[in-house]
Amino acid sequence: MQQWLNDVVKASPEIALFLSLAIGVWLGRRRVAGVSLGNAASVLIVATVLGAVWTGPLGIQYPALLKTVAFGLFVFCVGFQGGPQFFASLSRRTVKQVVLAVFLVSVGLLTTLLVAKLWGFDKGTAAGIGAGGLTETAMLATAVSSLSELGLSAVELQAQQANAAVAFALTYIFGAVAVIVFIPHIAPRLLGIDLKQEAATLEAELFAASGAAQETLAYRRLEARAYRVGVAAGASVAEIESMLSGGRSLVESVRRAGRPLVVEPGLFLQADDEVVVAGHRAAIVKAASVIGPELEGYELLAPVQGVQAEVVITQAAASGRSLGEATATLGAQARGVFLKALRRGGVALPITPATELMRGDVLTLIGSSADVERVTALVGKPLAHGESGDLAYLGLGLVAGTLLGLLGVHVGGIPVELGAGGGVLIAGLLFGWYNSRHPLVGYIPHHASRGFWDIGLAMFVALIGLNAGPQALDALREQGGQVLMAGAIVTLVPQVAALYFGRYVLRMHPVYLCGALAGAQTQDAAMVATNDAAESATPVLGFTVPYAVGNVGLTLIGPLVVALV
Repeated sequence: MQQWLNDVVKASPEIALFLSLAIGVWLGRRRVAGVSLGNAASVLIVATVLGAVWTGPLGIQYPALLKTVAFGLFVFCVGFQGGPQFFASLSRRTVKQVVLAVFLVSVGLLTTLLVAKLWGFDKGTAAGIGAGGLTETAMLATAVSSLSELGLSAVELQAQQANAAVAFALTYIFGAVAVIVFIPHIAPRLLGIDLKQEAATLEAELFAASGAAQETLAYRRLEARAYRVGVAAGASVAEIESMLSGGRSLVESVRRAGRPLVVEPGLFLQADDEVVVAGHRAAIVKAASVIGPELEGYELLAPVQGVQAEVVITQAAASGRSLGEATATLGAQARGVFLKALRRGGVALPITPATELMRGDVLTLIGSSADVERVTALVGKPLAHGESGDLAYLGLGLVAGTLLGLLGVHVGGIPVELGAGGGVLIAGLLFGWYNSRHPLVGYIPHHASRGFWDIGLAMFVALIGLNAGPQALDALREQGGQVLMAGAIVTLVPQVAALYFGRYVLRMHPVYLCGALAGAQTQDAAMVATNDAAESATPVLGFTVPYAVGNVGLTLIGPLVVALV
C-alpha cells in the first residue's frame, strides 16, 4: 500500500498539494475554545508535515513558477481589496487610526529585528517569527519571496524557507490566541475601563448626535405600513410627518379613490385616502393613532419595499463625511430613500450619524425606483453585479505589478527594487482604487477577489511547506524553544505599546482603540471577540481603516525583515 501511494504521488505530485489544501482548510475551520487557525496557517502546517514525512523523502520538488503565480495572485488581491479604503483613509478624519496602524506595524518590525539580533536568528527564522507573532500570513509570503531573490544556493534557500515555515507555525498559534484574548479582555483592564459600559455610552452618544433635517436619508432599516385616513383628515403631509417622531418617518404614497397623488409637504389628506408611511418602527407603531386604521393592502407597500439597490460611494456629497453630514448635505433630495446596510471591504458597519463614509463604501438603499435612482446619482454609482469578474483587468494588473517590481535604482551602488511582492501589491492598490471610482470598469466581485486571495495564499504556503518539509524537523529541534519565546515578545510588545500610544498620545476613544488594534493586526477574529465583549458593533468603527493600512503595512515589512536581519 505504501509503495503504491509513493508511486502515485511521484507520478502526480499535485496530489500532495491538493491534499495539503483539503486537510489544511478543514483543520483551519475547526475551533478550539473559540479560536481557529485559519486556512493559510493550517495549510502551511499540514504541507510542512507532508513534506517532511512523504514528498521530501521521495525527492519531490515543486516548480518555483507555480509559487510565483500563486504569490502574485494573492498579493494583487490584497491590494485590490484594500486599495479603496487605503487611499480613502488618507484624510484628516482618520489620521489617528492611520497613525496607530503605522505605529503598530513599525513596532512589530523593530521588535522582530530586536529578537533576531538578541538570539542570532537567520533571515528565514526572523521572517517566520515576525509573520507568526504579528499573525499575518501575507508577511510570511512576501518575506519568503524575498529570500528567493538573495541569490542563495538551492540547499541554503530550502533551509531558510524551512526555518521560516517552522518559526511561523510555532508562533502563529500563540499570536492568534493572545491577540484575541488581549484586545477585548486585557486591554480594557490595563486602561481601567469597562468595555461594555463604554460601548453603551458611545452608542447612545452617536445616536443622540443625530440632528438631521426632516426630509433626509433615514438611518434605520425601512419598515412600511398602509393606513386609511380617518383622524388625519384635513391635515397636511408635513403635519403628519412632524407628528411621527420629527421626520424620521415619511409619507411615501397617497391614493385617493384608487388614483395615486403626487406626495408633497403641502398636500392635504382627505377622509378615506390610502396612505403608506415608511420609517422607524417606533414611529410607525403609533401612526394608526395619528392617521387612521391600518390596512392589509400589501399591494400598496410593493413600490416601497420592492426596490433595493447597492451603490458604491464615489461622489463628494458622501465621501469623507459622516453619515449625519451626508444626509444633511443631501437634504430634501434624499426624501423617500432609506439606508438598509453599509459595508466597507465586505465588513458591515453600524449605521449611526457619526459613522464616517469613504469612497468605495457600499450602501444598500431601499425606496421607490425614482427616489433610489435620484440618490444613487448624487452619492455614487450602482454596484456592478454578475457571477463573473473582469479577468482581463486582473491579468493587466498582474502584468503591470510584475513590471513595476522589476524597476529599480541604485543607492550608494546598491541596487534597490520593489521586487515582485511590492510591485504587484502597489498595482493591486492602484487598480482597486480606480475600480472604486469607476465601478463598471474592472469589476471583480468581492467574493471572487477574496477567493483568489485565499487560493493564491493557500497554494503558495502549501508549496513552501512541501518543499521545506525535509529541513523543518532539524529547524524545530535546534531552535524551537527560543522561537516560541521570541514569538510571544513580537506578539505582545506591539499590542501593549500601541494600546498606550493610542490612548494617551493619540487620545483615541477606548472603544475605537480596541477595534483599531484588531484592525492594525488584521485580526477579524479579534474584532468579533471585541464586539461580543462590548455587546455592541461600535468597535467596528475603529477597525476598517487600520485593517486596510495594516494589511498593506504588514505585507510590505516582510522583505524589510529579510533585508535588515
